[in-house]
Amino acid sequence: MRRTTTTAMGLLSLVLVLGVFSAGSASAHEFLLTGPLPALVLVLSDNTQIFEVVAGTFQIKCPHFIGHGILSNGSLMTGTTGKISGEYPGKCEVTGGSKATISPVEYELNANGSVSVINKTITIAAGSPANCSVLVHPDARNQNLTTLLFLKDPAAPTSALLVHVAVSGIHSLSTGGVCATGGITLHTEGTYTGLLLVRIDGGTIQWD
Repeated sequence: MRRTTTTAMGLLSLVLVLGVFSAGSASAHEFLLTGPLPALVLVLSDNTQIFEVVAGTFQIKCPHFIGHGILSNGSLMTGTTGKISGEYPGKCEVTGGSKATISPVEYELNANGSVSVINKTITIAAGSPANCSVLVHPDARNQNLTTLLFLKDPAAPTSALLVHVAVSGIHSLSTGGVCATGGITLHTEGTYTGLLLVRIDGGTIQWD
């Protein structure tokens, strides 16, 4: 098994990354933890998060992501999923100059390389000139979306994981402006890209 570690420096200096491993392979993967249980997960990013309602078209860009959640598998120091509650603070923008807001979100990250939208509908609202809204529902169509990649920096301590998110196949409902072609439009090929730094409060995290 391969063990993946990283630090905050890896988040800012991707040229230092010496290997990239996809968590979406057929073999089972898990997170290895130290510290108190259940483990409190902190998810931070100062890298631009980009959502495309339709791949290759207009983008919704947010400068930050902040989240927290729990990663636990009973009393064991391993886990396969982490549930994250988060938000996109700061000013998000839509291609063309519109300002946008994104409602609080809940995600489930899976060590095998997928992410699910859970519990809450994500609402994206864009002002003029886009004048539209997008809804991403936590239903079966937005479960186990891939792919999450874990980046390796062998020289780093085990304090964090750097996760490259390159998700496709997001389903959404859009209304108004540039988001829809008329009435309510169903989109099935949305994408989400970004970098996340995952830490454990008072402990360490690795990926096997």
